[in-house]
Amino acid sequence: MMLVSEESKDNFIAFVITGNGRWEQVILKSIAKRYNGRDKVLYFPKSPFKHSRKTGLSCLDILRLEKEKLNIIKKCGKLLVLIDKEHISSVDDITKKLESLRVFEDFEMENNGDIVKIIGNLGNREIVIHIVIFGKEKCIEEDVSELIKLEFGENIYPDKNAIKDFLKSKGLKRKDLIEDAKIENLEIAFNPLIRVIKFLEGEKL
Repeated sequence: MMLVSEESKDNFIAFVITGNGRWEQVILKSIAKRYNGRDKVLYFPKSPFKHSRKTGLSCLDILRLEKEKLNIIKKCGKLLVLIDKEHISSVDDITKKLESLRVFEDFEMENNGDIVKIIGNLGNREIVIHIVIFGKEKCIEEDVSELIKLEFGENIYPDKNAIKDFLKSKGLKRKDLIEDAKIENLEIAFNPLIRVIKFLEGEKL
């Protein structure tokens, strides 16, 4: 699977947005490479919100833009949302956010812990949304720290700077950590994300 940030590809299988930043992009791109290479494409665009940075569940505002003018998701009908656990106290937060946007007349939601699946109609199009929630308690850095523990046997505080310092001491970047890790360790540390990637590749969730 390949991740692109330009809309030149017509065959992408999901549109990706994040509620945090570009750490998720680096990690998703590196993990996607480990699964079926370039056969399928994920589209992770530059932010469509030109004058503000959307964090947490506010990234779902993309649905309103999509309904009004973007018409990007219609190419595949699937949206992958990456968000840290600290932004969601319960699945009710997601329900309230979707209801406040008023883009779906009705929608169905399936809660699988760190994966929330939503099906709704945007105009005359069915949209399937998978929200992947990172972190055991707070954020994606916890998942990166878990992978480091599995790969190197070292406990690193789940903080961006602490992780960068550790990787630098090993002569590694984030993408190297992901691309060189054992598959079984990746599937422990990033289980929800990889389950959704496999689903998008055609496997059962």
